[in-house]
Amino acid sequence: MIKWIDYNADTKNPPRNRALLVYCPDFSSMGYEVAVWNGANFETDLHGEEIHDYVKKWCLIYEVD
Repeated sequence: MIKWIDYNADTKNPPRNRALLVYCPDFSSMGYEVAVWNGANFETDLHGEEIHDYVKKWCLIYEVD
């Protein structure tokens, strides 16, 4: 089960430099992107920090050992 965390000013920030799945329905046609939290903003390799203002929720993508 995926645990989505709402992103707003009152919530805890995601872990830095970890792969995150972000829900951003107004940013892309699929509504989801893979991003990282750089300590201040969400960012992607393709779009940089442009995505940050569109993120509504995020979840951690767990690494498999």
